[in-house]
Amino acid sequence: MIGLLLAAAALFSAGMTTSAAEPAAAREHRAGHNSFADVADSAYYYDAVTWAANSGVTAGTSQTQFSPEAVCTRGQIVTFLWRAYGSEKVDGQSRMFADVSADAYYYDAVQWAVQKGIASGTSDTTFSPEDSCTRAEAVTFLWRAAGSPAVSEKNSAVDAENTRETSYFYDISMQSYYYSAVQWANKNSVTGGTGDNAFSPQVTCSRAQIVTFLYRDLVSPETVVPEIDAPLLGQATSDSIDRITVTWSPVDDAEGYVLYRKASGDAGWTPVAQTDACSWQDTTVVTGVRYAYTVSAYDTVDGQKLFSGYDSSGISGMASCAADQQLWYADYPYVTAAGKPTGATISSGGCGPASVCNLGNNLLGWNANVPAIAQVAVDSGARYNGGTNINTLLSAMRSSYGGFSYVNSSDDNAVFSDVQNGAMAIIHTSGKISGSKYSKLLANNGHFLCLLRVDGTTATIVDSCSYTGKWTENSVRKTYITQTDTTGVVQCPLSALAAAADYYYVVYPGE
Repeated sequence: MIGLLLAAAALFSAGMTTSAAEPAAAREHRAGHNSFADVADSAYYYDAVTWAANSGVTAGTSQTQFSPEAVCTRGQIVTFLWRAYGSEKVDGQSRMFADVSADAYYYDAVQWAVQKGIASGTSDTTFSPEDSCTRAEAVTFLWRAAGSPAVSEKNSAVDAENTRETSYFYDISMQSYYYSAVQWANKNSVTGGTGDNAFSPQVTCSRAQIVTFLYRDLVSPETVVPEIDAPLLGQATSDSIDRITVTWSPVDDAEGYVLYRKASGDAGWTPVAQTDACSWQDTTVVTGVRYAYTVSAYDTVDGQKLFSGYDSSGISGMASCAADQQLWYADYPYVTAAGKPTGATISSGGCGPASVCNLGNNLLGWNANVPAIAQVAVDSGARYNGGTNINTLLSAMRSSYGGFSYVNSSDDNAVFSDVQNGAMAIIHTSGKISGSKYSKLLANNGHFLCLLRVDGTTATIVDSCSYTGKWTENSVRKTYITQTDTTGVVQCPLSALAAAADYYYVVYPGE
């Protein structure tokens, strides 16, 4: 509670140690009729408006009009509250506001609300009485007037180790100044959400809504809100670059579940799925972006969808881009002349576009068609007229597929460290390093390989253009390289790799 009050201080700086007096006009329900032509007998707010008018909480905007849909201002709501609690005139002046004149109808109400800790200014010198009152402000004023009662969390998700705090609404942060007020209002049937487990705290309130909130709080019999248990979050896992699977526990009698998501840096949750199952495969993710997920259960009672709380911490997951989950593609035939740029010569020697594209698939886990990526290589000019321009190719692939960033590096230790921490690396080796005993260790000519893993002193490498026996065709390779399968996956000492590599392109998950 201390944390919530401190968070509230920025917007509502008055102390909140004094509660309002017991309501004077509110505890008696003065039944009867009203004379407002714009308040139909069937309107949800009919009883509330009738009570407010007969109790002196508020009159209409004229003798025959209440204007139920007109926006309620901050000055109006504190006046309604003040009247409902007996129109007490406080001793002395609580606070000077430049925009609250002594002859304003809301002057005494503002002084009372400030002294009682119900409301304060929007700045040190302003109260903004003509500003629209939001749903967050409305329930906060009512909650404080009621003495800021503590609210026990209902439907808390409990696992073997933790009791996770839950919020009733996905758009309410536990750090917001109005968090406890919203929970209180929901639990005591003052107001629920605006639909689909949203509270819409910044939406403005109408006059009808405000008197209805007051009526429900002070007059109408308390309604028992059915409780729905919150689901226990399971896991957020990925086996591919284009999907994350989220699981949770079933809830007895739940009709269904709503899954919420927020990406790194997002301020709030967004609903992404509604299902009656206890898992969901999110296929709208971007490779390299970490997402948090949470879930709430719901049931329909008397035609209204009622929601459980949800774990405000959530669980997180990222689309796969790890070495042990990469895809391996066998070498694909080189791009034919039909796919080349006009006037370009496509060579089948060295490292052609299909070879480099196989490497790209393997490196980044793209489940992409190799000829399609090869076409990207050709169209970008990454491979024609003698030599693969890996920088151009990576730039084109990033533009087309996204989900990664890359840098050029010649620092072996830095590259190895990055790979150990989840990055991938493309190795360029020419096999022509003068004086090295590792000459021609990885290639006879310029070639690119994929460095997938670094474990201790050993590197795991994939050659995207492999053929049977390539890695054992000379004595140097026989000495330093161990072939682990028949598709070009090999292991090599880090010392040998560092001596044989010309430079690296280090590829990181995420833009």
